[in-house]
Amino acid sequence: NVTSLDEASLSRFAIFHVEPDAATLMSVLGDNINPWVKTVLTQYPGLIFQKSTPEAIVADGQDDDDNGNGNVTMADLFDGGEEMNQLTTPRTIDNLSKWLNAADLQQLAQYLATPIQSGDRETSLLNEAIEAYVGNTVFTTQLVATIAQDLANNVGGVQQNRVNVPKPNCYQSLKAAATATDMAAVIATLTDNEKSGSLLYALKESKDNARLVEQLAQAITQIEPEHTRTLIEMVTSQQIDRQNLEAFMEIDAPIVNQAKPVLSAFL
Repeated sequence: NVTSLDEASLSRFAIFHVEPDAATLMSVLGDNINPWVKTVLTQYPGLIFQKSTPEAIVADGQDDDDNGNGNVTMADLFDGGEEMNQLTTPRTIDNLSKWLNAADLQQLAQYLATPIQSGDRETSLLNEAIEAYVGNTVFTTQLVATIAQDLANNVGGVQQNRVNVPKPNCYQSLKAAATATDMAAVIATLTDNEKSGSLLYALKESKDNARLVEQLAQAITQIEPEHTRTLIEMVTSQQIDRQNLEAFMEIDAPIVNQAKPVLSAFL
């Protein structure tokens, strides 16, 4: 049987709190580390240690320091209930690195070009394979984007896909609103999905949408699950208007505070 130590037992030990370090992992793996994995860890060392990304970014009223950014402590890793979700840790990254090193480039390109339905979201077979090793985390999203870019540059016939962001039917009415009051009145008539979709399109559109982005962010309680992944894909592939994104990040609203930890990794 395994039981936790009481205070008297703990007093016999020196307790050091440690976390994995990207530079240390890359040093240990040396030349055996996969180049794509090394690129991601070099650019975003904080992504080395994560739980699976929530399927939706939700403003739930909790404090900003509730570990909502996907980064975890050692205790969090082993308190996940019965659902089997893979983790991004040095061990799983090492296993993924070995798999990628042994993989054929043409086969990876085929995986990337093969769309699949995973639960309620559409993704690629490559994304699903990488998630099997390191979970549905921001590390996975960034790694897939890195691989896609490299394959597009080096493998014939592989193209980096444009992120598809549909223009909601209500969007024209929002843009036509002459005043903030008029815009708020239009937003009040929209469904949650319409608000979420309109925010996504406003962030992508190459126009000054700061006022619209602010109004929508204040009115939204949740970025819908399908829009969450699209938003991350827009940022990682640089298919988002930088000024609109910066305006969004400066808004004092619950949904922005929830999204910041995820988005800031790419800014």
